[in-house]
Amino acid sequence: MAISGLGGYNNSVNNNYNKSLYGKIASGNKLQRAADGPSELAIAQKMESQIRTQEAMQQNAAMDQAYQNIKDSGLAGMVDYAQSINELSVRQMNGTMSASDKMAIQNQIDQYNAGMNDMTTQTKYNESYVLKGFKAEGTPSEVIGQISSARSEVGAQTNGLEHRIRSSKVEAENTVAAKSRIADTDIAKASSQLKKNQVLRDYQNMMQRRRMDDEKRKAQGLFMGL
Repeated sequence: MAISGLGGYNNSVNNNYNKSLYGKIASGNKLQRAADGPSELAIAQKMESQIRTQEAMQQNAAMDQAYQNIKDSGLAGMVDYAQSINELSVRQMNGTMSASDKMAIQNQIDQYNAGMNDMTTQTKYNESYVLKGFKAEGTPSEVIGQISSARSEVGAQTNGLEHRIRSSKVEAENTVAAKSRIADTDIAKASSQLKKNQVLRDYQNMMQRRRMDDEKRKAQGLFMGL
């Protein structure tokens, strides 16, 4: 290969390498091609899959948490109704009340019972009826106890979901940090390499021009000697 041709080839290689460095600096990703680090790219892609899995798990847990919050809200409303029914039932036992007074109280009790029934049939999250099939039976005190027990169970499930979300976030953050160490571009190092490449390219161009000048002078000398 001629000297001038070799210089052009070297410049082409350097230019392509510099373009790759510019791309890595601009994107922040040093693994833009499989050739940039085959084993590192495989590990980084596996980590990316783990990160996305954790994010999906967090979304699922958040939806489950919202479901439980709606369920707890419905149960809280039922407790309020049951407490009011209990209070009215005690008042209804007052022997000094007239029959019409007791009838008025009973009508209110019936309305509260209807309200509790509405809670079980109408409380929903994302088209899912969260209290479907839930029944609280017995005296007002027993009903309150059953609803309170159901709320305790909901609270335990909600706490478990919160713990799951926190743990998933920590795992995802740690995986992101590990992936960053493998795949992220060291901006300072890449910038320094670009500067070195520029100095080397300038030096090569200078030497190429010098060789071309020498060849030109030799050719002129040969021509003058003819």
